[in-house]
Amino acid sequence: MTDVPVSTSEISTFCPPSLGNLEPRPTFRFRPPSPQSKRRYNHALVTEGLRYHSTDAIQAEAIRAMRALWTGDADLLRANESRLNTFWETVRQAQKDKSVKIDAAEAEEIGEALRRLTDNWPRLRLMNADNQLFNTDAPKIALGRFLAGWSGIETVFKLEDGTVPLETLDQLEAEIDRIEAKAKKDKVQGVIGIAFTELELHALGLMDLTPDTEKNLPSPSSQSGTPDGSTAAGSAAKPRAARSAASRSPRAKRPKSAPKRASS
Repeated sequence: MTDVPVSTSEISTFCPPSLGNLEPRPTFRFRPPSPQSKRRYNHALVTEGLRYHSTDAIQAEAIRAMRALWTGDADLLRANESRLNTFWETVRQAQKDKSVKIDAAEAEEIGEALRRLTDNWPRLRLMNADNQLFNTDAPKIALGRFLAGWSGIETVFKLEDGTVPLETLDQLEAEIDRIEAKAKKDKVQGVIGIAFTELELHALGLMDLTPDTEKNLPSPSSQSGTPDGSTAAGSAAKPRAARSAASRSPRAKRPKSAPKRASS
């Protein structure tokens, strides 16, 4: 898919704020957004086979896993389901109302229970792996769609079908990491190791996306059988943060009658 060329006057420049005190400063050139930007971004997600499972989908799968693996009393199972659902609802409310507090001990117990479920349920592990890959590659794909060049960087700029390939972006990320490591060693102020993330966020912002709204885009492959809903319950603040399926809901303490490992 080839983009329509843009004039030089439409190109904007951007330097990650955390690299603002470097001399010379690396500078990145960005193409302007277009009405097709988000559609082509979605197309690229599908082409790369990326999928993101919403928090609701993962929670529903956790309930299915617990029911399938449970070997104890049926009343205890229902009590555990109720406890999990109550906790998740509290998390959703806390995201809307800062006065709602999440009990840290409860969060730790439920988090442990969900980790144990994930260990014993391949579908949850797959959903976790899908989300980790999405969180790593989707922001890079957005960045690749808008970058038009850079200066002060040794990595060779490259375009394939109108976008910077992931391999080149991986090289760019590695070089930026090296630049930041040296700058920290040289005690350059403002360098805190997030420059590449700042580039990704800038690209997402050109499409009026944030790491959260990005995950609410139509899923390239919806396999969970549950409707997409809030991506909240512990969603990442940074697009490249990798999290376990268990910790998609803030980590929570295992219910007193917690989901058990399946007996062999």
